[in-house]
Amino acid sequence: RNMNTNIKNAFRLGALAITGLFMAYSCSDKWDDHYAGNLEGVAFDGTIISGIEGQTEYEVSDFLDVLKATGYDRNLNSDQIYTVWAPVNGSFDKDGLFADLAAGDTAKVIDRFVKNHVALYNISLTPNEQTVTLLNSKSVKLTSAAEGKFGKSDVLQANIVCTNGILNIISKNRCIYPYYEQ
Repeated sequence: RNMNTNIKNAFRLGALAITGLFMAYSCSDKWDDHYAGNLEGVAFDGTIISGIEGQTEYEVSDFLDVLKATGYDRNLNSDQIYTVWAPVNGSFDKDGLFADLAAGDTAKVIDRFVKNHVALYNISLTPNEQTVTLLNSKSVKLTSAAEGKFGKSDVLQANIVCTNGILNIISKNRCIYPYYEQ
């Protein structure tokens, strides 16, 4: 009797596993679209970090310096899919950020500044308004492509499609405290 129960349980488990495989296979197209997306924008054959490094239209080297100093450039150079809103130089207190880093507050800089400009997955400016949840769990309004706003910041260059996500260039840092400059 115990052996019959074990055999029945093995068949049930096998049937459940096969059903799960069929379900996973049937959903793979939508799942892949969620990650890869069919995005309209400038195509860039490189990672988000390469896109920031190669940015020629707007100067974002200060943001890149902060990413490298915190080690977050490794995240944005990985296979994980991200969307980044990189603020232009002069729009945030780079010296204040580096003072915090020198004081050993790397986690604070990452959470309050870096993650305030990064979200998971491909999020592009579209004809519709949307709310985006950033990596530090804050939400920000992303307006329509026609209006081009990330919170209160103007999106200067949108939807740069990189191999691991989307890069956007914004007019100013969206942080409210402590690194925002008017």
